[in-house]
Parts: sequence; C-alpha cells; structure tokens
Amino acid sequence: MKENVYVLAHGVDVDGISSHAIADRYFSSKGKNIIHKYVTYQNFREALKEVAKDSPGTEIVIADIGYNKNYDKEDELGVYELLENLSENNTIKWFDHHNWPKDKKEKYEKLLSVLKVDKNKCGAELVCNYYMKEDDFAVELSQVAHIHDFGDSSDSEKLLGYKLQDVISGCAEKDDVVDTLSNGTLWNDDFENIYENYQQTKKEAFEILDLRTEHYVAEDNKFVMSYVPDALDSKPVRKHIQESYEADMFIGVWENGRIAWEAKNKELEPVLDTLKEKFSGGGRGLAGGGTYKDEEITEDNYQEILKKILESIQNK
Repeated sequence: MKENVYVLAHGVDVDGISSHAIADRYFSSKGKNIIHKYVTYQNFREALKEVAKDSPGTEIVIADIGYNKNYDKEDELGVYELLENLSENNTIKWFDHHNWPKDKKEKYEKLLSVLKVDKNKCGAELVCNYYMKEDDFAVELSQVAHIHDFGDSSDSEKLLGYKLQDVISGCAEKDDVVDTLSNGTLWNDDFENIYENYQQTKKEAFEILDLRTEHYVAEDNKFVMSYVPDALDSKPVRKHIQESYEADMFIGVWENGRIAWEAKNKELEPVLDTLKEKFSGGGRGLAGGGTYKDEEITEDNYQEILKKILESIQNK
C-alpha cells in the first residue's frame, strides 16, 4: 500500500497550484500517493483536522499559506495545537513567502521538521528548491509562478502566468490542472480551450465588479471597495482596480466570503495588520487576504457589509 503524502496550498492562483504540481511531481516519482487539499485561510484548520483523522505517520507539505495571529488561539483557529499533535507522528514541512514575525517563525521552526520562509521567492520556488532543484521542468514552472506572483518581468514573460491563471480560474477540476503540470506539460489544447472559454466569463465578471464597486473616504484616505464575483482571482482584480480607480487602498469581498486587500503606501500598515487579525488572514508587503464570515454576503446586503468592514478598521 502506498504511503500518503498531503499537500496543503492555495487552489485559486498560479503559485498555489504550481506548489501542488511540483510536490506532486516529486512524490509521484517516489511512488507515494498524493492527496491534495486546496486550502484557503478560512478552511486551513479544517484541512489539518481532516489530515489528522485520515492518516497518521505521513509527510505533510504546506505551501503559500502565511502566519496569522489567530493560529495561536485555541478558541479560534487552533492551528498551532493541531500542528503540535500532528508533529508527533508526521513529518511537516512548511514553505512560505508571507510576513512572519521573528518570534513566531522561531516558535514554529522548533515545532516543524522544516520551515522555509523567504519573501523574495514564491511558494512554488521554495518547494522546488527543496525537492526538485535539479528538475528542469519544475524549475521552469516555479519561475512562471514567480513572475506571475511578483510581476518583475517583461509583459511577454508574464503572459504564460496570466494565461495559466485564467485556466485555474476557469477550470472546476483543480486536480486536472495539477496532474497536467505535474506530468511536465505547461500548456496544451485542453488548457487553450479552458482559457478561450473563460475570456467571456471574465469579461462579464469585470463588468459586474465595476457595478458593485463603492468609493469611501476615511481618515483622509480614499478606499475603493468591491463585492467581487467568484469567477475572478484577487490578482487580476487588484490590477484592474489600480488601473481603473484612484484610491489609497482597495478591499474586496468575494461572493464566497473571501476577502482581499492592497494598500498603496506603508502608512496604512496598521490597517493591514487589523485586517489580517480580524479576518484570519495573511499577507506579503502591502497586500493580503482572509475570510469574511460574520454573515452571508448577497446582492442585497453587500453595500452594508462593505461599510461595516470600513468602520472596523477606522482609527487604526
């Protein structure tokens, strides 16, 4: 019977999916059975509970998920306690590029088998460097993820990452995308068809986004806040907002409860810290995301909810 390996990373963006694919490529070559958990900040704790229930004595890989203050609260997420229990019988390796307080990084380093945190690399790069740095395809995929995540390249080099993001957003079966990439294919006819079919969906979703975008001023800062269709990922949404609206900060809430934000200057860092703690999220630099779970968000109440979120971060 094959040994199980669990991979926990985002399933909505290029970095997360690439982290899954590179880990899959490595462990498949070792004859392991890989179980993918496409996690968000809102279901990270539940995913760890499922792993604890399913299979003791295995390897657990976590990637592209950052630290949050609530991880250490037993009455909240209880992530640290879950990891502590899992570490007794499992090898846990965590690869991340978000902001970690020095003391918390040291605390988790003592608990985990491996903790690699590097804000200059994306999660997929860290997974690749640890497991598959001699594998040409894994290195190439990790670079696509890096360019998409950091945007520090020419438009032509960014193109594949943008197209791959559209495939991820337009494909209901994330395992299919991971399998294709894991097997050494960056692009094929199936990806092209998904990409082409998604373009109209994306166009309509951005039209809806603009209709649901509100403008506020608080503490002399201009906020653009939106109720975002689930068909859109946060990176293209933030890019669209930056190009279309003048604001000091953007906050978006998705139909499924996801919340993302980005500020233009470091003066708003206290607001970012409040958002991360209040919405059980994480971040890197001036951008981040979490979960809105106070109530269901609908067409009828999203304006009220956006105002509540703004009120909750004022005077911070």
